[in-house]
Amino acid sequence: EFEYSGAHLLGVRNWTVGSGEARLQAYVEQQKPKMPAYGELTVDTTDLDFQHQLAPIGSHELIWGLGWRSIRYRINPASPFVLSLDPTSGNERILSAFVQDEITLEPRRWKVLLGTRLEDNSLSGFEPQPNVRLLWTPTELDSLWTQWSRASRTPSLGEAYSRAVVGFGAGGGPLRA
Repeated sequence: EFEYSGAHLLGVRNWTVGSGEARLQAYVEQQKPKMPAYGELTVDTTDLDFQHQLAPIGSHELIWGLGWRSIRYRINPASPFVLSLDPTSGNERILSAFVQDEITLEPRRWKVLLGTRLEDNSLSGFEPQPNVRLLWTPTELDSLWTQWSRASRTPSLGEAYSRAVVGFGAGGGPLRA
C-alpha cells in the first residue's frame, strides 16, 4: 500500500524598477508519502527567490538575485529495522546569491556572459559556481557557443540521512548500511 497527500502554493510578483525589472517568487509545499509497512514522511519546503534585471548599461546587461530555501522533514518509521532517516527530523536550508553580466562585444556577432552563483547549504557547505559563455553568430541563421562552468548539486535528504538494514548480526540485532 502507498498513500500520498500534499499541496503547494506559488506566488509571483513582477514589477518595474527604474528602467529594469524585478521578480519575487514565493513557494510553499507539503508532501506526505505513507507506506504502512515502512512509515510516514512529512516534508515541508519553503522557497523565496528574488531577481533584479538592470536596464542595459552600454554593452552590459546585468542581472542579480538572492534565494532562500528551507526544507523541514520528519519521519515516523513503522519499524526502525528496515529504512529510516537519522536524525528522524530536521530543518535544512539553502542560501544563494548570483550575479550575471552579458556583454555585447560586437553587436549581432559576439557576446560573452560572465556569472557566478554562490550557494551555502546545510548539507554540503559553501559552493561557488562560476560560469563563462562565449557566443559567436557568423550569420543570421548560424550560431556557435562554448562555455566553462562549475556546477554543484545539493544532496537529497535520502542521500544524506537514510539508513537501511542489510542483514542481522549474530546477536539478532540489525546491521546498518
